[in-house]
Amino acid sequence: MVLGTKTGLWISELLSVQIGDALDERGRFRPSIYVRSSAMKGKTAGRRLPLSPSTRGSLGRWLVQLRRTKEILRPDWPLFSSREGDGLIALSRKSAHRIYANAAEAARLEPGISTHSCRKWVSREVYARSEKCLITTGTVLGHRSIKTTWRYCLGLTTEVNKLLVGI
Repeated sequence: MVLGTKTGLWISELLSVQIGDALDERGRFRPSIYVRSSAMKGKTAGRRLPLSPSTRGSLGRWLVQLRRTKEILRPDWPLFSSREGDGLIALSRKSAHRIYANAAEAARLEPGISTHSCRKWVSREVYARSEKCLITTGTVLGHRSIKTTWRYCLGLTTEVNKLLVGI
């Protein structure tokens, strides 16, 4: 969930990340991760996203867990793997959704938390922190059109919600 809330990736993009996308040849964290074009929505171009120190720390704890179950971690293995195929198969979107929903329920969060909730949260944060700049928000989200970002943010703005409640 941390990587989703720190990058704003779609779940299919997040699940496509391989161990080698996060670690270099010496097993050190890269300052950014790369998502291949084949996993990107629209499949036009891949992109590199920076990782904050706290995100790298969270990934480090995750990799410690992975190392407890595997003797080696190969760079071409999925960072988030299924229990099937001895960890060589990426987690499915359906399984990821179930994991998110179960974690949200265990944490007693509001119902309806899904894999897309992280992306929505990132969009709200970027929009607010960028002083409501649609261009910046759209760039972070990987939108090709500012119209998409506008439609996305329109439903996310607190001001719009307050106006609707006041009618």
